[in-house]
Amino acid sequence: MTERLCRTCGTTITAKSKSGLCRPCARKDPEIKAKKSASVKLAYQRDPVYLEEQRQRLLERNRSNKMRALAGKKAKELRIWEKGNAAMTPELRQRAGKTLSERRLSHIPPEVRDDYRRLTRNRFRRDEATALVMDLHAHRMGKFIRKLVQESA
Repeated sequence: MTERLCRTCGTTITAKSKSGLCRPCARKDPEIKAKKSASVKLAYQRDPVYLEEQRQRLLERNRSNKMRALAGKKAKELRIWEKGNAAMTPELRQRAGKTLSERRLSHIPPEVRDDYRRLTRNRFRRDEATALVMDLHAHRMGKFIRKLVQESA
């Protein structure tokens, strides 16, 4: 019996190979990828129970400590943060900083956030600074409402 070779890389393949490719080359072949993807999609559409079983199995697998450690190790090997940092323009960094600041200070009214920042920089604890700026905000809003009432009368 003659030895069969992969049509892409020339390695020895099994007699069962229908594609004429070794496994690594078959995984990279777009035609085979598309065919496999379509068959999996069809299986999910035909059997929702199977789809849910697969989801649960993958969720459990990905939540395991082993997988988390593996993902962390892989991220460090690939140095993923460098790709992210290289893609960040100064405008994107500024926008990201503003978004993060908005999220962290969402409990502080926008009108008094500068006062809150000034207080926290001057060594006030966050809970103290929050109480002070909320009192300041209430005071300012009270003045504003009284002014509106006077103008409407």
